[in-house]
Amino acid sequence: MQTIIIVDDHPLIRVAIRSSLESDYRVLAETGSGAHAIRLAHHHKPDLLILDLMLEDSVSGLEVIDGIHARSEGTKILVLTGNYASEVAEQCVNAGVSGLLYKTSDMFEIRRAIDAVLAGYAFFPMELLKQKQERIVGKIPDLSRRERQVMHLILRGKTNSEIADGLCLSSKTVSTHKTRMLQKLGLESVSNLFEYARKQGIQT
Repeated sequence: MQTIIIVDDHPLIRVAIRSSLESDYRVLAETGSGAHAIRLAHHHKPDLLILDLMLEDSVSGLEVIDGIHARSEGTKILVLTGNYASEVAEQCVNAGVSGLLYKTSDMFEIRRAIDAVLAGYAFFPMELLKQKQERIVGKIPDLSRRERQVMHLILRGKTNSEIADGLCLSSKTVSTHKTRMLQKLGLESVSNLFEYARKQGIQT
């Protein structure tokens, strides 16, 4: 059974989420403290941490995200927040969370987000995805259609030969597209591409 820790400074919200999950998931712990959340995550290494950004101590939700990513790499994070500022959502995306949901969402939507993230999918509000896509398109306008295809296939873990087979190209042509794509993005290697994609919120 997959495991979850709930982090929110409102006890009633924690109780409501726990009640909706306990039949299908194992809720290991809950807390309203950011510092306690980091300790719990390091100790239990849950599959998912449901996280509010405003907590009852001096440790912010964003600091919790950084702390968990530093030592509990297998834990996915779903942010559940009442802060609707677009820059806050962007900070969460750039920090590498698996999903974000606003507290105006009903329990059905919250449960849908939890199920999706635990199944390996990203889950973000549609308006945020549209904003991200608009920014992404603006940030990589110089890539050709083939270069974009090669970029996305690389980000999906495909090798040069697999990309060549999938696009009906020679391996040499794929290498050329890859080299040009990296040059246009100002990147030195494929390993830099993964970090670039994470920071820009590029979905594959």
